Amino acid sequence: MIKTFLITFLLLSVTLQASNTKLLFENSDFERGDLHNWTASGEAFEHQPIKGDNIAARFRGSSKMQGQHWVGTYEKYDGKNGFKGGVRGDLPMGTLTSIPFTIQSNFLCFRIGGGNDRRYLGVFLLVDGKEVFLAVGNNEEKMSLKSANVARFKGKEAKVLIRDNHNGGWGHINVDDFRASHIAINYSPDGEFNNYTTYLATNYNQSSRPQFHFTSRMNWLSNPCGLVYHEGMYHLFFQHNPEGLMWGNCAWGHATSPDLIKWTQKAHALTPVKNTFIYPGSSVVDIHNHSGLQKGNTAPLLNFTTLGLTPSIQSLAYSTDQGKSFQWHQKMNAIVPNQGFDPSERGPKVFWHAPSKAWVMVLWMRKGTPGRCRFFRSTNLKEWEIASDYEGDWFNEALGLIELEVEDHPKETKWILYDASFHYQVGEFDGHSFQTKGETERNEYGISYYAPQTLKTPHNSRQVAIAWLKGSEFRELYMPFNQQLSFPCRLSLRKSAQGYRLLRSPIAEISKLYDHSLSFQNISVQGLNEKLKNKNFELIDLSLSFAAADMEISLRGNTIRYNKETHSLICKQARIPAQERNGYVDLRILLDRASMEIFVNKGEATSSSFILSDPSKQAISFQGTGTIKDCSIHSLKSIWADQ
Repeated sequence: MIKTFLITFLLLSVTLQASNTKLLFENSDFERGDLHNWTASGEAFEHQPIKGDNIAARFRGSSKMQGQHWVGTYEKYDGKNGFKGGVRGDLPMGTLTSIPFTIQSNFLCFRIGGGNDRRYLGVFLLVDGKEVFLAVGNNEEKMSLKSANVARFKGKEAKVLIRDNHNGGWGHINVDDFRASHIAINYSPDGEFNNYTTYLATNYNQSSRPQFHFTSRMNWLSNPCGLVYHEGMYHLFFQHNPEGLMWGNCAWGHATSPDLIKWTQKAHALTPVKNTFIYPGSSVVDIHNHSGLQKGNTAPLLNFTTLGLTPSIQSLAYSTDQGKSFQWHQKMNAIVPNQGFDPSERGPKVFWHAPSKAWVMVLWMRKGTPGRCRFFRSTNLKEWEIASDYEGDWFNEALGLIELEVEDHPKETKWILYDASFHYQVGEFDGHSFQTKGETERNEYGISYYAPQTLKTPHNSRQVAIAWLKGSEFRELYMPFNQQLSFPCRLSLRKSAQGYRLLRSPIAEISKLYDHSLSFQNISVQGLNEKLKNKNFELIDLSLSFAAADMEISLRGNTIRYNKETHSLICKQARIPAQERNGYVDLRILLDRASMEIFVNKGEATSSSFILSDPSKQAISFQGTGTIKDCSIHSLKSIWADQ
């Protein structure tokens, strides 16, 4: 893929310099390093043109500029004023107008990026006393090549007008390299993306990089798309933008791990083609070759995904080489066509149902009152039949269905239907339909946990979940990556007087990251603070059991308060139920550089949030009158140490 991308880019560069294109006038490409032959008004075009890839200098992707100079009204570095990566923001407004030139070719070609509000932004042609709109950006810093058909004006005198009259969000414009061409030359990144190999110069040692939560080496990340175990390795697929730090260009990123802890990012599994985004879904390993896609002795790895067409469809891609490469089944055609309930039906979750000897797909159909999901069945993973529908007003996208044994009742199992926000219902599933008499329950009370993917581990049959920690905005910190995933957790089911409750707790493999540990029993708050005096921590796994009384925990400057009267835990915007058990409250807290995950009473209630810890604050302290039964504090090592 990287070879194809480079060839495409080089061909475009050559094409632009070929005999069928030419500059509109001297310095229409800004390569003089000044605004010779251009007239600026207002403030937006002061200190222009920009020198070098100022966007890349602050880890925001590439500007895709031509040559060494270009115009960008958000930027502030012309080689003399400002500094590499510097910005001036969206407030300045103004215009930039070229000298007159005669239109001699059919097309006017140029690069453009920035905001997309054509009321205030854009490139225009001034001809015959009128403004003719040519193009506007697409809310991306990266510039794409545009060709405007100006054949009807051939022989006439014209000017180029670049306008930035927008001072709000995305209130800026990026432009470069205005040329005349006899043919349309349109380059769009759709189908040709920066592959992971282009990221290898970026490491994991940035100051705000999470150290035991997964992040992409570069660029935007969101929903996990699939999670499987195959040939001795765990495979994690995730929504990824190969080209930038914002949502878009939806591809499937890919990472592998021997233990669900330390991950190595690989080349993209699936990338958009034909202007089609690849949305989340799920992955399975076809160990019995029901699909007939196997080659050699390696079971095929199948990715089920939603293609972002209008309307959307469900498609299948597969790998016969242990996930090294993927190909589309039937040229991306639908294995499940749109069912007609919503143009964005999405998120196929596929699993094997042994009792009925069939593969099952759960598909979100629509949100509303009622919302709807549909169950499909298949024996070959390629042809699917409708089994049943399930309606409810509580769920929205990224649905999953898993079976769990009930704790202390080894012969009893229940099925759990959950959605992206991790609301769930407990019921029965016979391979055809889901039935429940229970109420909708909630496990997650934080602001970030979203769209978990689950996996049944082969060695011990645990159900493990990994989710997107949405809202993790590293972009404003000038990091080369954006967003993160949750730490892998084991799911279990407990039966109580209130009914069945889903539990979530960090997987035991976290102990592989323990660097050094402290443990205390039956100690007062004051005594514990004395023990922790002058001790510093950064990456933390803390477990605490304390007598139910008002308590305040300061974890590297982040405050968690327990209120005995309301039986709740308060952290930032989250209020988490924390009912005492036999007079005590149990807590487990994972603190990374940019997240806090809290587990109350063995994971009965949880909270996952994007929280940036101040690097200068590395202490742990407590306030309260209750006694502490147990306290263990583990300092963790980075999962990126060898990368």
